[in-house]
Amino acid sequence: MTSASPRTYVPVLLERRADEKATVVVLTGELDVAVASTLHRMLPEIPSATLPNIVVDLRRVDFIDCSAVGALVRAHRCAASVGGHVRVVGARPQPLRLLQLTGLAGVLRVRGPSDADHEGADG
Repeated sequence: MTSASPRTYVPVLLERRADEKATVVVLTGELDVAVASTLHRMLPEIPSATLPNIVVDLRRVDFIDCSAVGALVRAHRCAASVGGHVRVVGARPQPLRLLQLTGLAGVLRVRGPSDADHEGADG
């Protein structure tokens, strides 16, 4: 096995890769109650003292519900506990709107599809 990007297959594609500032998580598909338990298990395990930041790339996600939002909040709490943060990039209209309505757009440093560059996770 090579050190290429490890991938875990759930009903959505979850691709994890570490850059020098964060672990980038690329999600694809619909993030709903069917995948929320997987996200609740996986996302909080990502932050560590040596790499506490998470960038969640939603460019390929058309739909997100409150159960998946809960997983993002849990990941945020875990990252904050080791001095990091979660940043959401590439949020398309429906996910972006839900994160704005819940008041989490600022907490999760949400960026829309036009500024989805996830390099430089400290921003």
